[in-house]
Amino acid sequence: NTGNDDNTGSGNTGSGNTGSGSTTPSTSSKIELTVDSLGLTSQSYTSATATVGGVGFEWIQLGNYGDGIQVRDKEGNTSSFWNTTAFSSPISKIELVYSSSKDVTYSNPDCEIFSFGNGVDNYTSTVKLSTTSGVKTYTITPDAETYTYFRFEHDLGYSMYWKSITIYLADGTTVDPGQGGNGGSTGGNTDSGNTGSGNTGSGSTTPSTSSKVELTVDSLGLTSQSYTSATATVGGVGFEWIQLGNYGDGIQVRDKNGNTSSLWNTTPFSSPIARIELVYSPTQSVSHSNPDCAIYSFGNGVNNYTCTVKLSTTSGVTTYTITPDAETYTYFRFEHDLGYTQYWESITIVLADGTTVNPGQGGNTGNDNITGNELNDFKAAIKGINNLKGEDLYNKICVALNAYSKLTADEKASVSTEYATLKGIIESYNNSANAANNDANEVGKKLFGAFVFTVSTLSLAGFGFFGKKYFLHENP
Repeated sequence: NTGNDDNTGSGNTGSGNTGSGSTTPSTSSKIELTVDSLGLTSQSYTSATATVGGVGFEWIQLGNYGDGIQVRDKEGNTSSFWNTTAFSSPISKIELVYSSSKDVTYSNPDCEIFSFGNGVDNYTSTVKLSTTSGVKTYTITPDAETYTYFRFEHDLGYSMYWKSITIYLADGTTVDPGQGGNGGSTGGNTDSGNTGSGNTGSGSTTPSTSSKVELTVDSLGLTSQSYTSATATVGGVGFEWIQLGNYGDGIQVRDKNGNTSSLWNTTPFSSPIARIELVYSPTQSVSHSNPDCAIYSFGNGVNNYTCTVKLSTTSGVTTYTITPDAETYTYFRFEHDLGYTQYWESITIVLADGTTVNPGQGGNTGNDNITGNELNDFKAAIKGINNLKGEDLYNKICVALNAYSKLTADEKASVSTEYATLKGIIESYNNSANAANNDANEVGKKLFGAFVFTVSTLSLAGFGFFGKKYFLHENP
């Protein structure tokens, strides 16, 4: 039976089931160019042709003196090479690894030119490679996965030495993340005067599990009682670093005599990076607050970083989290940026698992005396609202705003007095909520965003009901 009261029932939020799909990493074919696969003549520079992986290649002035593919620009002889027949699929990326017997001593901007297109000498896109001192792995990514031809040209006054140049081909695989969980059921119906109670949504949330790679002095194999610059593989991912120390207090980083500690992955993680968690050494103390003392860069290739997040430490705090602006990056780089040493017990890269989770639609709020007539619903919500407090007041405001947003212009004019009352109640609620926030040091806030769609129709932005944080309190 229809009750005569105006209390608002509160439906519980339903949680959707975890999406059933699972992400399978897209595999790609590749063609690796080395002195062996090209058959470069030892102890000389040559201009010749070869077939590698079923694809024809031609080159001018490539050398083989025991340090990988040697390229130069000398006396009018500029090293270059290109494919003469099309790859079987478009080029996804090109990865370059510098010779293990040579050092990248200098940072050289735009020292190698890669051109992409769909025919020999029909190149429409150009990407230039810049090397960084101490970094040996690089990735070149064209502006689109549509090109089946490329050309490399050396553009530096002295020689460089490439251990391998690997062309990765896009395989065209589409990954389906699966269907998310179903929504919760509808809220309570009109009852006989008691508060309507919404049903709980039928979905159940399964926490999304993530894989992670933890970097410590042990997992990296850092040499005891020294600083080293080296490489390692941890969790199936390649890492390289400059000047990381191990003196018994975790991973020690510094900026001394031009030696700045840095660390990066040289092969991609299996899933995008969700966050990086850092734990300070228990044998050392964070005695100072240091703004922007470490730089974390994120991207999709070595030296192809497009997002930067700076870490600021706080005196006495030993645990920190770095979160990129999107869960799309599979590469990162850390660089110390402080005049004295810091000590990290662990640096853990937490990976997004790729599962799509749809939390579903929760139960709707049950409302007594909801007739389908928004004008009557609005008036019913306003009636007795001054006697409510805390969460009951919060919910009643929600009901009133929802009903008001559906009124016609004439109907809004007919309840202008009630609407003015509502505005006053909201202003009072905001003031009390803000005061509670301040008293509680911002603990327990709630963002009142559920009715953000009403900003334009209600014109409430002027008195601050939207876009602010509200404190749910028993007696605000």
